[in-house]
Amino acid sequence: MSDELEHVERMLQRTPPPETVPAAAAIAARNAALGAPAQVVRVPAARRWKTWWQVASGAATLGAAAAAALVLAITSAGGGFATPFSVALHGPQGAAAEVDFARPHNGLREMRITTKGVPPAAAGEYYEMWFRTPNGENVSAVTFNTAEAGKSTFTAVIPAGMKWHRCWITREDASGGSPRQMVLTT
Repeated sequence: MSDELEHVERMLQRTPPPETVPAAAAIAARNAALGAPAQVVRVPAARRWKTWWQVASGAATLGAAAAAALVLAITSAGGGFATPFSVALHGPQGAAAEVDFARPHNGLREMRITTKGVPPAAAGEYYEMWFRTPNGENVSAVTFNTAEAGKSTFTAVIPAGMKWHRCWITREDASGGSPRQMVLTT
């Protein structure tokens, strides 16, 4: 190897590893490169969930692993998150989530989701957050899992101009064999 290449190699070895990219920035970059940040999903009448009490009985066995669109890494709550409004979600056995929405920026609205009492998803299952638009469409916003302690905080983004009137979190089966189950709702 030449002296110049050895010098470059030594400089690279002394360089610290790159900083971790914040989840919201990674999502925004992905969406800018690949297109539409949210996917509109029409749920056929045959797949609509059972009544709340039936679904809530299965919520104790909530699960792990994401299979659909996007899996977010669990992060700690960061500073500098201005919250003009929040939404509280509730479920059985004290399960809850707080969704804080930031002000729109560059066509996106960052949300910080904090869950409590929601255990990690089982193998082959994942959680999914949904929004209902005024015209009745269900929009999948993010898929995720929770930490071992049942409390997690992570960020995601939705289009800044997206109008919605309800949000909820379901437990999904990656294979599609089981119907989705309502976990938390407004």
